[in-house]
Amino acid sequence: MAASNAYTLDPTKLFENGKTPVLVSPGGGNDYYNVGNGAYWRITEDASPVRYMEVDYWPTTTSNVRPAVRCKIGATVRDLWFAPPTATGALYTARILLPKNAKTIELYVPQQSAAAVGGAPTGSYPIRIRTDQPVSFATPSLLARHVVLYGDSIASGGIGASPAQFGYGPMLRRGAALDGIDASLTQVSHGYRLLTDDCNTSGKRTTFAALLLALSPTEIWLAIGSNDQAVLGGPTLANFTTYYEGLLDEIHAQSASMLIKCISPIRRSTEGANTNGETMAQFRSAISTAVTARSGWSVPPTYTDGLAMFADLTLLPDNVHPGTAGNVVMRDALKVI
Repeated sequence: MAASNAYTLDPTKLFENGKTPVLVSPGGGNDYYNVGNGAYWRITEDASPVRYMEVDYWPTTTSNVRPAVRCKIGATVRDLWFAPPTATGALYTARILLPKNAKTIELYVPQQSAAAVGGAPTGSYPIRIRTDQPVSFATPSLLARHVVLYGDSIASGGIGASPAQFGYGPMLRRGAALDGIDASLTQVSHGYRLLTDDCNTSGKRTTFAALLLALSPTEIWLAIGSNDQAVLGGPTLANFTTYYEGLLDEIHAQSASMLIKCISPIRRSTEGANTNGETMAQFRSAISTAVTARSGWSVPPTYTDGLAMFADLTLLPDNVHPGTAGNVVMRDALKVI
């Protein structure tokens, strides 16, 4: 099929983008925008159904960054995803055969992850599309309920079949008719992220709280802390507590009516003491205690125990991250909080 209709992807048309777009120019006419994990363009067909689409990406990693689209056909959804690029520093094109029905197409920004603690996230960034029929791009909007989800690789979809589609956040976004929550959901997350990265000084906490609130949430979910305890070079428990409590207080100071939902780290198969001699149980307790201490706020934060979500460790295929089935478990546990 001939893909004769070409469109450069505009970051201002992204739905639920948790990162300020930054233009990156690798050369060769392959400029791309570094934008948020899990954000998406909503593409509508102008007259005739689109059967074929090509998407150009610039990959800065090859790890689990599957190009993905979702087609909404009436009341049904079809998800399509493809193998990650096999090399970095070269243009990668996904060629997609789409359902013949009239549909809305959602094109996702794949999962992102830092290569090391404190590093910048890497991913595979969409540049342009070509289609066999003309299309238009919807203008971004938010539903009445808007969740901003702050977290790490677990919040970014873990090791699900296609994290941008089958992470617990994107599945919650599907709406109640498809076992979601009828909400917009913006991810502020990437693999290897620590609370320490964003909140280890009072000035950074002020700036980061403002960043979260600038996304216009009706509620903020803090699903952070697993890496702070588990990875080499993480903070002491005392420092983590200072950072976590400080973020809660800063969000509250800037928006006293904001609902904050605190989700403690999920189970790891091994939860021994870290190099500081401190356990994940202590980090969970610090989060719970921080929430309890703020119960007198006019809109108090709430606490959800991540440990309780997983008794069956086979749902964590690498003993840390949920697979596709594990993300379903997390979706079902979190859609009622």
